Amino acid sequence: MHTRAKTIVALILALMLLLPAVGVLADYNGTAPVFEEKTTISILTCNGASKRSDVADMLWWQKVLEKANVELELEIIEDSIYNDVVQPRLAAAQDLPDIVRVQQGAAKLTKSGIFLPLNELIDKYGFNFKKFYEKYPQLESSITATDGNIYFIPYIYTTESNSRTMMLNVPFLEALGMKLEDIKTVDDLYNYLVLVRDNDVNGNGDPNDEIPLFIRSGMIDLLAMYWGLDIPNTGGYAIKDGKVFNCYLTDEYRDFLRFVNKLYNENLINKEFLSANYDMQTAAFSTNTVGSIMHFVSNATSYSQAINPEWNFYEDEPIMQITALENNEGQPVVYGRNILGVNFGITRFCKDPEAAMKFMDYLYSEEVGVQTWYGTEGEDYNIVDGKYEFTNKYYDNVDDYRGNCGYNNDAYPGYQYDYSAVQAKTIFEQTKQVAPYTWNPTRMNKHYTDEQQDILNTYLTDLGTYFSENTTAFMIGTRSIEDEWDSFVSGAKDMGVEQVIAVYQAAEE
Repeated sequence: MHTRAKTIVALILALMLLLPAVGVLADYNGTAPVFEEKTTISILTCNGASKRSDVADMLWWQKVLEKANVELELEIIEDSIYNDVVQPRLAAAQDLPDIVRVQQGAAKLTKSGIFLPLNELIDKYGFNFKKFYEKYPQLESSITATDGNIYFIPYIYTTESNSRTMMLNVPFLEALGMKLEDIKTVDDLYNYLVLVRDNDVNGNGDPNDEIPLFIRSGMIDLLAMYWGLDIPNTGGYAIKDGKVFNCYLTDEYRDFLRFVNKLYNENLINKEFLSANYDMQTAAFSTNTVGSIMHFVSNATSYSQAINPEWNFYEDEPIMQITALENNEGQPVVYGRNILGVNFGITRFCKDPEAAMKFMDYLYSEEVGVQTWYGTEGEDYNIVDGKYEFTNKYYDNVDDYRGNCGYNNDAYPGYQYDYSAVQAKTIFEQTKQVAPYTWNPTRMNKHYTDEQQDILNTYLTDLGTYFSENTTAFMIGTRSIEDEWDSFVSGAKDMGVEQVIAVYQAAEE
């Protein structure tokens, strides 16, 4: 062989030997394997969801890494101290791993030079992640910085399987000769609440201990969705037909306040609804006094168990069941949540950003979602006639089996696949039925310019206090809805609400 040919062959062999050190990229198309050779990726993170720190030993996630052909160099920090530990390291900007979870200050970090722009990487390799752009149209603009670049991709809350809606006490309905299907509108709900108040529906001999509607602190504005208002995850600054508006200043919110005031005056809602805590809620369920509650559908089975510890998860119909009431336009609706979770970025210290991006994208795939929320076929579920049927091993959850395997772990980029999997069969089916009616927040926080952020900092806190204090007064009747509404609206304008709306509107355009 000629000397030149020998040299070329030697160079090729040398390059081939080097490739496994950085990972050979497979012809990645969104599914496993991500790499043909075992590839090492380093991550600095915590698990803020289930708050377990033993994520490296989670069986379901080990299977994901095995399929992807990835070995993680994982630095896991306890959730309660994560920000305190990581913020100084980000400020020093030295020796950071390939991927870092960012829980605070993401907007400022876009200008730090620590994190790489991801736009081109997402365009090339975001097979799974870009599907969420279609599902959630506001996602892309919400994660785009003011310079036009994307520096972080979020953990995504897919809320269709864990929306917030009305739950009703079915034995109470039966005692009244009613069915769940009879409660379709807010008027139907009101009539049910009156009957619960006026009858000893729990049969304990005390006609006055029933709580027709139990609301915990901070949740009363969820009811406003029935008046077409999007409040809990927008701070009251929602969007309709492309225009930002303040929900608190609308005629619809005034009608909502009239309804709440009516519930309060007629003893149809717990008097402490503005301050009721979890312990008060637990006590109410344990004595079977709750006629209805507005909360996450995933709690329906745990509420049934709280009412009756002998309730059979597998065979009995749940005591608390969910329903989608119609809004002011006659459409059934359940309320989702802000889909944006914590952020994950690729640092400038990453030697192979393409490999990091491909791995992150794989974690948004359907197969990873099934593996990390449903488990392993044959052990945790079987597919019968095209439907998932979960095993007793999965349902029984002995010694927190699901948690040990990795259920609800957000230490890595990815998404919530399906909370309803852990529900009793009836709730599982009901959740699927109401999922098409999920109304996710109309506005998500974005990256703002320094000037815009200054305006928000100037007005938002005082306005938030103003709305909280005054709407509370309207709800319990210490301020007249009929006589003082106009002054309430003008007061908000004097405090800068229109300037805040202008900032949010500009961010949407």
